[in-house]
Amino acid sequence: MRKSIARALVHSKQTVPHFYTTVDLRIDALMDLRKGMNASGEGAKISVNDVLIRACGVALGQHPGVNVHVSDSGVTLFENADVAVAVAIDGGLITPVLRNVGGRGLRDIAAGAADLAARARSRELTAEELKGGTFTLSNLGMFGVREFDAIINPPQGAILAVGGPRREAVERPDGGVGFATMISAALSADHRAIDGALAAQFLATLKGLVEDPMRLLQ
Repeated sequence: MRKSIARALVHSKQTVPHFYTTVDLRIDALMDLRKGMNASGEGAKISVNDVLIRACGVALGQHPGVNVHVSDSGVTLFENADVAVAVAIDGGLITPVLRNVGGRGLRDIAAGAADLAARARSRELTAEELKGGTFTLSNLGMFGVREFDAIINPPQGAILAVGGPRREAVERPDGGVGFATMISAALSADHRAIDGALAAQFLATLKGLVEDPMRLLQ
């Protein structure tokens, strides 16, 4: 497994022109929505990562130029956002794929992500569940990481790296100072297919969805 990971990542770093853009996301409203939905006791428990997966799916639908595969023969755009979610397992890392996350509800995504993660750790995933991702989300927030830059998983055109929550002082509309819960999200993009302006537009859409998460319930 380590040899396979090493080959893929070395090839990516050596042949893909990475560039990085980072945005800070305020997640107080997201945390409140998650808490309220989980308190109902209905369906699968929703994590912050599940909400981020859903937000990525919706943002990719609005910016299909980020939802791509890149090869020497050209760029392939995809209608559905099939998001690969990085899962740490003994001896390495695996990225099972959640299909069409832009068209699925939060509880459906939560149940699917929990199932894939559990079967990834028990080595029960099928080959089909590991293929065909159009975008990857990697979250190290649970390990106390503030932010990081991830390596693109070819032939995908981009990967989003998310750090853990922190409390920061922010200016209120009345000019006073309050505190907010923030996370940093860094997009690594393949410059052969994605330009800086498109990366920034995608992150702006993602930020709007995360900071107004009721839009993710539509």
